[in-house]
Amino acid sequence: MRPVILLLCLLQAVQSSVLQTRLQAMLTELAALAEVALNQSVALQIGWYGSTDHFTVAAGTVDVHGSQRNVTTEDTFLYGSGTKPFTAAALMRLIDQGKIKASDRAHIHIDPYLRANNGTELKELFGPEVHNATVLDLIRMSAGIPDFEAGSRDAYILQEGSRVWPVYDNIRYAAAYQEEYGGTCKAAEDCDCGQLPPLAKAFCEPRQEKCMKVGQYLGCLGRPNGFPLPGGWVCWNKMRVGFCPTRVKSSPLVCAPGACSFYSSASYELAGLLIAAVGVPDGKYTDMDLGNFTLPSRDDYPTLTFPPVTRTTHSEVASMKLSDHLSVPGHAALFGGSGTVVFDQNPTVLGWTCGHMIGAAGDVAKFFFDLFSPKSARRIVSNASLAEMTRTAPLSMGWGTHIEYGAGIMAVPVSNNASYWPENTSQWGFFLGHGGMTYGFSSNQGYISLADAGFSDFEHRYSIIIQLGSLQGHGDCCRSS
Repeated sequence: MRPVILLLCLLQAVQSSVLQTRLQAMLTELAALAEVALNQSVALQIGWYGSTDHFTVAAGTVDVHGSQRNVTTEDTFLYGSGTKPFTAAALMRLIDQGKIKASDRAHIHIDPYLRANNGTELKELFGPEVHNATVLDLIRMSAGIPDFEAGSRDAYILQEGSRVWPVYDNIRYAAAYQEEYGGTCKAAEDCDCGQLPPLAKAFCEPRQEKCMKVGQYLGCLGRPNGFPLPGGWVCWNKMRVGFCPTRVKSSPLVCAPGACSFYSSASYELAGLLIAAVGVPDGKYTDMDLGNFTLPSRDDYPTLTFPPVTRTTHSEVASMKLSDHLSVPGHAALFGGSGTVVFDQNPTVLGWTCGHMIGAAGDVAKFFFDLFSPKSARRIVSNASLAEMTRTAPLSMGWGTHIEYGAGIMAVPVSNNASYWPENTSQWGFFLGHGGMTYGFSSNQGYISLADAGFSDFEHRYSIIIQLGSLQGHGDCCRSS
């Protein structure tokens, strides 16, 4: 669907009213085709926001607790790591306001808050080197913080979706997992996989230089990829696989702060704690509503929510559900989900400021227009802060070395044409934004400079959203985590 949208962006001569009609027709056709192919209800939504006009179109049906209805333009979806630009923007706004500095050591702000609310400090979790990590390092993925989305944790969280998953547990898990499994290997002899069952073997995965174990297992027949098994195993392609420790143990940091860049949602959870420490210093982290720190006015983005928030709702986190804000259920095909309906789980399954945003297409489109477009009257950050957010370089370690990352912003080329590959924002098919993947939803959102247009598309087993920002004048313009 994305190449179709990018092609529409090039048709500059068509009036916006024609664009809306064409997009509605396209969505209606896609919804009908997808529902036949998947034998499931499919939800599609496109939002457009421009300086002179805006609209949202929708197609498909949604099944909520056995009751089927048509998708509306106000329906809301999950964005996964599409939340990260909002978290990064909140930090940059605090910098713009002079409340913190980009060069501040992050622990100076986080440690007093972490000590008061969880009885620990960053150095106790990640070692003394973490004191060298700056505020900016947290959102540039260069603080050396490992990820908590490792091993089979995603699958366990989904299986226990009704319970509360505190942010402090995620951060502790990231440090502990890195310390046990974060070492590198050159050969199987570097691995400490212990006594393995029959038909299983240890090996060193060459690209990541990580120790792994793999073996045949009848219990994985019919199981989805990512299905968790005892002993640190998961099912994958009808086999069972798992990570092993290395014989030489690792530091709880991936690298010294500033020495590498590594995709880490835990780094964005620490960024969230820093925002909470500055914004609600006497409150719990769940008292911090990210939207109040990111958005110039909440009234301009009415569908965007960032649960759980306890201060304004006076509710306990344990009583909250995604469906308090989410109107379209997802179906988790990955993470061991096997089609698990994602709707009534506790919102803490989303991992807080790394991926907890819920909203509708039009409001997300408006945010990216306001973040990037010089014609917006609701600028999100200063020009200097936006320049820092968009100063990208390839991540240097881990699975994401193909990603050009800035401060909460990815630089992304998109092309299905073997003879054409865009390399910068001066070429069509290149955008600045962020991908996202969470239980039941996959998304991309960003901004195309040549069109002065923001967009976001959702691709999910049963729910698809495309969101767009503005295109000035007349024109048709209309994931990765």
